[in-house]
Amino acid sequence: MRKILLVGPRFDREHTGFVRAAAIAERASAAIEFLDVVYDPHLGGYLGQEIYASLRERLVAGREARAKEQAAVLAARGISAAAKAVWSETLHLAVARAAAAEDVDLVVLEPEDRERGLSHAEWTLVSTCPAPVLVARGAPHTAYTAVIAAVDPNRAHDKPASLDARIVEHAREFRELFGAKIEIVHCVPPMPPLVREMLSDTALRDAENMLRSERLAALESLARDAGLPADSVSIVEGRPDDVLDQRSSRDDGSLVVLGTVSRAPIARILIGSTAARVLRGRGGDVLVIKPPGFGFAPDENA
Repeated sequence: MRKILLVGPRFDREHTGFVRAAAIAERASAAIEFLDVVYDPHLGGYLGQEIYASLRERLVAGREARAKEQAAVLAARGISAAAKAVWSETLHLAVARAAAAEDVDLVVLEPEDRERGLSHAEWTLVSTCPAPVLVARGAPHTAYTAVIAAVDPNRAHDKPASLDARIVEHAREFRELFGAKIEIVHCVPPMPPLVREMLSDTALRDAENMLRSERLAALESLARDAGLPADSVSIVEGRPDDVLDQRSSRDDGSLVVLGTVSRAPIARILIGSTAARVLRGRGGDVLVIKPPGFGFAPDENA
């Protein structure tokens, strides 16, 4: 990990996003760039282009100066840090452009309203950003104690097989950075009532055992490929969003790593349903990973 993009405006040193980005950068010897995306509808539109340009420039300059002050705090700790502010009506496009242009390895986002969850603009950023996005929602601790890689060998929602390997790869990286415990988890929802009614108790038990055995073998293969011990894998009964929300706490230093899939044309990529439900919960930090080859080309005219 070489470069981290910390998305504002929550740049104060007591904020979770700031603490998290600094801790990761310090351990990975990575650089941080503070990015504040500024927009005021009163200064936008056609009239804004002609009359309020100087006011926009002053607003952006003020926000950039504030971001640079916080970057200087990290620079004093020996962390390479820079900052800039840009005017953009669309948060996700500004972040996508910056992530692509700067070859960013990780985007860190702390929701503006952590109690209410992600705003629409923040949802769109998470689901369309080409780089992994760490949604910092937990307490501002400086180290992760547990990393939970949520994988799906069943390939639900057309998830590519390579996405699981990528999830485990990123989870292992965070485990090594923080010396955290790692767990590769697959959640198995209960059989639908209709299926249960159609099968005898013996047939149902055999079917569940077979599925469990197949998925356990897939998890163990993922662990082996990542150089992780076999006892790091777990199959847990329950809905994935419920299980992951329970495993993740705002206060215990846990990180959930999960993936998203594309369900629409490339410019309208939507976040996967499980990831969406987990991020609507009240758990801790979530790292959202995209499939290999994921691309998002921002419309330069947007």
